[in-house]
Amino acid sequence: AHPDANCGDFCALLTHCVASLCEEDLGRSFPEESRNLLERSCSTSCTDELIRENIAPKWDCFFENSCRAIFADDVCQADSSYHCSG
Repeated sequence: AHPDANCGDFCALLTHCVASLCEEDLGRSFPEESRNLLERSCSTSCTDELIRENIAPKWDCFFENSCRAIFADDVCQADSSYHCSG
């Protein structure tokens, strides 16, 4: 497992990626409130155990690939996906 794996960095990456992908897909900016809500929701549900078991083994993959590769193409095989509310 990766020693640097943690909820803070993971939630920041998740929030950044979903916001960026939704901006690309919808052709408009991702609202700040939605960004904050997403990060809070991730922080609330994220646990060290979850990171250790599911995310840490794929940590490098998450930080070496583009957001679209991770969340749209699931290159890290982490059952990653995203949904933009229209």
